Amino acid sequence: MLDPDRTSITQRKKPKCPICGKPTEPTLKPFCSTRCKQVDLNRWLGEAYRIETDEGPEDQMDSVRRSRSDDEDV
Repeated sequence: MLDPDRTSITQRKKPKCPICGKPTEPTLKPFCSTRCKQVDLNRWLGEAYRIETDEGPEDQMDSVRRSRSDDEDV
């Protein structure tokens, strides 16, 4: 028997699109439309989204220099 305090699968809220907040389309999850999917891709490619790291600007330049010098050794 189901617990009456628990919501059934059909009563759960539909996930919302991270771009516009409308309910998601199952074939386009987590988005509601192709437009929102393209907006998200554009934000990634335009570097609007960033993943935080512990590295500072100098640390990043050092790692780029190391990778370039490693490529030259080949």
